[in-house]
Amino acid sequence: MSESDTSSGSYQKSVSILENFARVRVGIIMLDLECHGLIYEMFQHFLSSIRDCHPEDVFIYMETIMTYLLEESDDVSMELLTPMLASQERNNEEITTSARKLGESVFMNCADKLKPYMKKAVKSQDLPLDGYSEVVAKICSESSDEVEHNSENTPTQKEKREAAELVSKPFRHDDEIVSIDQNDQDADETAMPATKRRRHLTTQDIQTEIDDSASGDNAPVSGNECVSGGYKRCRSISV
Repeated sequence: MSESDTSSGSYQKSVSILENFARVRVGIIMLDLECHGLIYEMFQHFLSSIRDCHPEDVFIYMETIMTYLLEESDDVSMELLTPMLASQERNNEEITTSARKLGESVFMNCADKLKPYMKKAVKSQDLPLDGYSEVVAKICSESSDEVEHNSENTPTQKEKREAAELVSKPFRHDDEIVSIDQNDQDADETAMPATKRRRHLTTQDIQTEIDDSASGDNAPVSGNECVSGGYKRCRSISV
């Protein structure tokens, strides 16, 4: 679809086919059939044929097709990235403004998808990274940052071994659990009112309390006489 095509009789038909290709997502079938060679030729044709004289719709159709083909690809080949990188070469005067804009838009749309492939793709070319547009340098930079971040968060071999040993150890904390339960019970009893705490006393505790009272300043009391002092305590209790 060159500049002269806009005045030809087949131009409108070509635009209609391009529109249907974009809207119906016919390219997905090409991916399913593994028509990688045809997809590569289509990318090359779009980038070499787009012109400023073409209406914006043509640009959008091409951008849409290239974007979804990259996004839906299981693996992005270096061959497919080659014409796109060529469209972003700074000093390549053969690249038209429209082609540069189209390649840049597709790179921006697929930045996350292309991050794992960009550094390798750039290294495979004979041009250093600073010879490409800013969008290419940005994607490569973000890719490097993610690799470094993931490396920092990756457990070391020592940490992996310690984690494996911890998982493999039997769970033996019965004594600790009993100790905690006993402490909790003592704390609950201390917090109880005196009358309720009395119910938890054993027979031996009651006898000890009677003996302590008998040896104190208060004189022994016979019969069922009781005295008051916090809670009533009977001096003669049968045990």
